[in-house]
Amino acid sequence: MIVGNKPLTLKTVVGWVLVVALLLITLYGITLMPFGEVMTWAMLLYVAFLCSKFEKAEKEEKKYKRQRDKDVHLTPFLYQVGQHANEALAIRYGIANNTINDDEKSKTGDRKGAMRDAGRGTPSVVPSKTILLKKIKCEGNNRYIVELSEHGDRKAKAVIEKGQEYVKTFLPLDDQWFEEYEKLEECLKHNKSFSLKELATFHIQFVLGSTNLKDGSCH
Repeated sequence: MIVGNKPLTLKTVVGWVLVVALLLITLYGITLMPFGEVMTWAMLLYVAFLCSKFEKAEKEEKKYKRQRDKDVHLTPFLYQVGQHANEALAIRYGIANNTINDDEKSKTGDRKGAMRDAGRGTPSVVPSKTILLKKIKCEGNNRYIVELSEHGDRKAKAVIEKGQEYVKTFLPLDDQWFEEYEKLEECLKHNKSFSLKELATFHIQFVLGSTNLKDGSCH
């Protein structure tokens, strides 16, 4: 979800007032009150401040989930994605949902920096555990037409259960896919011999007709 600058809210103001009051009471109390009494008031104010922050965070989380679980999104949301969904996306759409591994990110500071840093050679990539997408249509049965925000807003069909932040799989947009490309599915699905990039490349080659699996062979 893309989050911009948030407006100043009443709870934010109350929180800062409590912090300032806590500091003033502590400073003033040091000279006038016994130390134990000062600490008691300070702790009470600090607890009140934490409760306010917790309540605000809880409400924001509930609001976020309500927006995420809608059938149509106005902005993209970040979903978790596993190996099965990543492989389905590569096989059925030619999209490799990869990311720079954590070691490379730490060296360069960010993903784009790693890609630009030719001096380090080709950065190593790993399957991403997340994917940014926007629901644009609900087809029922937990199936949604989505736009993949990090992949050129390509359209895909995702299976997302209600209330979950996890993509179970990606189905083809056209149900005829399974008939037309049965051999592709049979040869590549759950095949640990290929990386996501290789699966995506195989999809592109096969769909364009340069790879022939009509004889039943996977080679």
